[in-house]
Amino acid sequence: MAIFAMNTSDVSMKPELTKALITAALFFLPIVLPARPAGEGDSYWGMVHSLKGFGASLEYPHKSRGFNVITAYFDIYGIPSLKTSTPGFRVSFLHNLDLAHGSLKDGDATWSLYAGMGAMAGYLTENNLRNGLATGLTGDVGVRFRFPSSFAVSLYFQGDLAVHLKMDDGLTMTTYKNGLYRAWIPILCIGYNF
Repeated sequence: MAIFAMNTSDVSMKPELTKALITAALFFLPIVLPARPAGEGDSYWGMVHSLKGFGASLEYPHKSRGFNVITAYFDIYGIPSLKTSTPGFRVSFLHNLDLAHGSLKDGDATWSLYAGMGAMAGYLTENNLRNGLATGLTGDVGVRFRFPSSFAVSLYFQGDLAVHLKMDDGLTMTTYKNGLYRAWIPILCIGYNF
């Protein structure tokens, strides 16, 4: 019977459980909230999910045929492999242009192929496991689906051309290699129009 008892003084299990619960709540939050009909000029709040990390996103229309996206997420490089225990954090702004678009079944849902450029900044871990400030250009390419139930789902790839500043025996500046090496990892954003 004592085998199944959980030691409440063991705090090593609590952070992982907390992270899992927060991630699950953020992932399923858009499904639980009430919906309203989506229009062309609507803004979408969303959750970002990837092997790169997780966070939040705001998508809003631009005067041109495109849309802007502000994303903030925790970068988990090195955490799944237990090489580091500190997540990074990054913020990016992208201006995306619709390259092609159309409608799905009965015209209710729409899709668009898009690409864009912008800027990023954050405190990130480089592939040599050194933490530092990173800033530079970022770009993405992806496909977005918008549904009449106020959902928008985007699947995209994002890469960075940035510098990484770190303090060792003084300030050193290198290319942020993870921004290029991990550009092939897809990112899923589930957006919701309140």
